[in-house]
Amino acid sequence: MTRLLALFALAACSAQPAPAHDPEPGKATAIRNEGVIVEADGRKILFDPIYDNHFEMYHEVPEALSKAIANGNAPYDGVDAVFVTHAHGDHFSPSGLVARLAAQPYVRLFVPAQAVAAMRADANWQDAFEARVEGIDAGFGEMATYALGETRVQALGVPHAGWPARHRDLQHYVYRIDVTESARVMHLGDASHDDQLYEPHAETLASDRTGIAFVPYWMLLDEGGRAMIEGRLNAEHVVGIHVPTDVPAELRASGEDFFSILGETRDIPDTHAH
Repeated sequence: MTRLLALFALAACSAQPAPAHDPEPGKATAIRNEGVIVEADGRKILFDPIYDNHFEMYHEVPEALSKAIANGNAPYDGVDAVFVTHAHGDHFSPSGLVARLAAQPYVRLFVPAQAVAAMRADANWQDAFEARVEGIDAGFGEMATYALGETRVQALGVPHAGWPARHRDLQHYVYRIDVTESARVMHLGDASHDDQLYEPHAETLASDRTGIAFVPYWMLLDEGGRAMIEGRLNAEHVVGIHVPTDVPAELRASGEDFFSILGETRDIPDTHAH
């Protein structure tokens, strides 16, 4: 009888539903300048990870780091996709990205069409790469949307800072990406903070709350930039990027959050319930 009762108890326990699994929060890790790794639920993406020119202001990408990113050495392994905001030398390396395509046969690349043209001109370009490269050609005020498995990608056409006096013809994209349902991130590259330039995207930005938005640090120190961030981006947390090697004293004193050290991390707030 005792054994029979034990069997009944074991069966009852087995019938109980498994406890709900609380996924680990998504994580963002600094690379250099505007480079960021985002990881969530086994998925991994990179923003602006390799570039050729530091303009004697920003951290260089040492050869060893560039090779690690290109070859997919940890922690740059298992990357699903790489996103490039624009084809400026402090955000983009044609040879570095071509090397990554060659070394990692499954990685996808999302870049402005202008950047694709530069990559095709690289001596190591292969026609076989075309299938894994998405050349984005949406205009300012337009949006291109892609599905990367279960990951939703939105590329919003927003001009580079200084437009229209400078960079008039430069393709520049703000990315908003649902890495998972609970890990939504945004990367602004060098986007203008002019509020009017975000008006065509107002409905899109208001529709879903973003966990972390990565913005050029000078937006955080400018009244107009802060107003645009607070009024438009619909983000839970904001992190400044594109920080010079000599961190501005004004930024240090501001109390704003920013990336300036290779490997520092931030958890991505869960906005699934919002």
